[in-house]
Amino acid sequence: MAKLLESVLNQVLQAQATEQIKAEPYERTKEREDYRNGYYKRGRIRHKSWEYSIADS
Repeated sequence: MAKLLESVLNQVLQAQATEQIKAEPYERTKEREDYRNGYYKRGRIRHKSWEYSIADS
């Protein structure tokens, strides 16, 4: 269930980024408004008041 939710959220975020930038990843268009950095898997998320470890599955 968690993997399904992760997949759906990633698809939503990708669609939002594409809409905002007006280009797919690696696509060059005249309408393109910004750059799109990549991402990588993180093992730990830290904040001032909390920390969350992501277990590999």
